[in-house]
Amino acid sequence: MISFCKVIYLGDNLKYNSIISDIESNNIRNLYLFYGSETILIRDMVLKIKNKLIDPDFESLNFIKLDGSNLDYDALINACETLPFMNGRKVVVIEDCQFFKHSKNEKGSRKGDYGNSDIAGYLGRIPETTVLILVAGTEVDKRTRIYNAIKKNGDITEFGMLKDNELVSWIVNGFKRMGKKISPSDALHLTGRISGNLEDIQNEMNKLASYVGEGTTVTRQDIDTVVHKSLEMNIFQLVDSVSAKSPGSALIILNELLLDGEPIPVVLVMIARQYRLLLNSKLLLKKGYSRTEIAKKLALKPYIASKMIQLSNKYSEAQIECRLRKCLDADAAIKTGTMDQRTAVEMLIVDFAKQ
Repeated sequence: MISFCKVIYLGDNLKYNSIISDIESNNIRNLYLFYGSETILIRDMVLKIKNKLIDPDFESLNFIKLDGSNLDYDALINACETLPFMNGRKVVVIEDCQFFKHSKNEKGSRKGDYGNSDIAGYLGRIPETTVLILVAGTEVDKRTRIYNAIKKNGDITEFGMLKDNELVSWIVNGFKRMGKKISPSDALHLTGRISGNLEDIQNEMNKLASYVGEGTTVTRQDIDTVVHKSLEMNIFQLVDSVSAKSPGSALIILNELLLDGEPIPVVLVMIARQYRLLLNSKLLLKKGYSRTEIAKKLALKPYIASKMIQLSNKYSEAQIECRLRKCLDADAAIKTGTMDQRTAVEMLIVDFAKQ
């Protein structure tokens, strides 16, 4: 049999729902590596595989979890080689895998993957009755023997940030599982108020589901009432208002931030950060990077990266660099006491809106 590997990056070259369709069609292989920043997607995918293959009555016998931070080779072999009980297949999950790394010897040269050559060799001999899932951290070293053994014999999936349409679908389906409805446009509106990862979005979804109570639909008004906009999102809207030459709107956002207790120096740092992101977005776009690649390089959600790119098109590189220098000047004026903190930031906003 010729084996092949799919190396997948969710949020880049494969839609989230397509990997789920493999599971639903029972096209489940017997070796997987899951890693990436979105741990909630990893847990969800492991759960889907378990639910598809394992009879709940025999879960304790056919769904095995092992600690990858101190994995015993014999325990792995025993878990994988033992036949499933009253079930066609069994699932073995190795959590917190630490062996997708290289160590160094005393002279600093690379040596053998924590001595896991035996495990790497075994990955090509996993029984067809076993599905082995290895769960690693945010990144893996692709030079390790174990990574290359999985690449040869199984599937590798990096769970990164979802694209806008994938994220919207994830939110809509998540509310559906909670017995609630939300429109795609309102789901997208929700993403615009949260700067964190899917764990943060899920927490806000839980709050919204509790807030609507017996109601079946989550509305935009519910979102605006329950979900507090993050500092990052407020600063983005402030800079967006400035670019639209609307200093009044920008000053209203500033005032709301101050009423929420945000220190003025922090607000100034975040404004400067926003312009640095605009500059980097513009430079990366100039070099030919795609929106998805820019989002990954700048650690931004694709939705935010798209907004950054659109906003950066309103400025030249020189204009953005000028604004960054003025942010530094305002910071110096505050630190030397030559200008009141609030006055310095308000003047900066008005100045930017006039340009």
